[in-house]
Parts: sequence; structure tokens; C-alpha cells
Amino acid sequence: MSALADSGYYALLSSLPALPALDRAEQPPISQLRLRARLSDLDETDRDDLATVEGLLHWERMALSAPDAPLIESARTAMPRLARRRLDDLVRERLELRTAMAALRRRAQGRPAPGRHEPWGFGRYTDLIRRHWDRPALGLEHVMPAVTQFQRLLAGGDSSALEQALLRHVWGRLSRAGEGHYFDFRAVVIYVLRWNILDRWVSYDAAAASERFTLLCDDATADIRLPWETSA
Repeated sequence: MSALADSGYYALLSSLPALPALDRAEQPPISQLRLRARLSDLDETDRDDLATVEGLLHWERMALSAPDAPLIESARTAMPRLARRRLDDLVRERLELRTAMAALRRRAQGRPAPGRHEPWGFGRYTDLIRRHWDRPALGLEHVMPAVTQFQRLLAGGDSSALEQALLRHVWGRLSRAGEGHYFDFRAVVIYVLRWNILDRWVSYDAAAASERFTLLCDDATADIRLPWETSA
């Protein structure tokens, strides 16, 4: 556990500007450089746990591929520690969404459902997805209703709308996850994750989204990893 007192979190969060509504934002209210400088007030345990969450939830690959074996193992290894910090639900929900998006992509390519022992997904719904591979929303319509919209946008080839819908969805989920947490470490993590989404939103490039969407439909991307995903 962190040694930082509640008063330390209060001081840190009080020093950070409120984040604006996503659709009305023109730029983040604090630069990345200044935000990281403020976060340097966290102790080493907090900095490590924050880095773990950010690494597992790196946005760039959100809709491009399923969580691969190293990422799945990293998440499973981190879960007990994150559970003690009340952060495990943030990681689990996002990786489950990434798993659902990867399944939609895989099915759109005409590929069969993953095998039972294939390391392709993370979370509670991998078996549900396999059993309902032929249903439009993969059987997730009651547990993850937003997948219905994402499936429609993916099928229509609307890359810009798809990524913006994903950003809005994650933004809203993080906002709800922060309810009741205002001056604790969970609040710090949620602020940083929402800042990352906001920064992505205001720097959104439709042309780049189109290129990402092309990659989305390219099997060759399945083996591409970002530096943080590279196994040791």
C-alpha cells in the first residue's frame, strides 16, 4: 500500500484543474508536462501502480487486436495488487471491451471463433463470445450494450465515428467509476486516465483514424506490438 496520506491526495487533486466535458474541450486544461510534474508528488508505490494501469490500458491498440498472451499474463499478474488498490475493475472492464472489439474485427474478417485454449482475450466474457459468435453483438448486448453500436459502425466502415464512440464510451465509464472517489488514489488514477482520453479526443485526426481502420482489417497487424507490449 502507498504511504501517502489522504491529505497528500487531497493536496494533489486540489491542485489539478477540473477536466471539461469531452464534446466541449478544445485542449486539456493542464499540459502533459505539468501533469507529470504534479504526479511526481506520489510515492514510489503509487507511481508504479499508476504506470501499470496506464501500460495495460494504452489506447492506441484499443480496437486493433485482441490482448495477446504477454498482455493477458501481465494483467493477471497485476490484478491482485490492483485489487488491493481498488483499481482492478478499471483494467478488467477496458480489457474486456478490447476483447469484444477484437472479436468483432476477427468475425468481420470471416474468421471462426477462437479456440477454447487460444490466448486471444481477457475477462469474464470470452466463453460467452465463443458460444454466440454468430449473433450481431456476440451475445454481449445485455452485459456490454455499447457493443451493438460498435458492431454497426465497424460493419459500416465508419472509422471516425467508431473511434469517437469508443472514446465517449470509455470517458463515460471512467466518470461513473469515479463517483464517490474524490480525494484518494483511485481518484488520481481516474483523473489521469480521463486526461489521456481527453488528450486523444482534442488531438483526434480523422485521416489517421482512417489509416488505423485500414490496419484494423489487416491480419498482419495481429503480431505488431507497441514497445510496452514487448515481452521480456
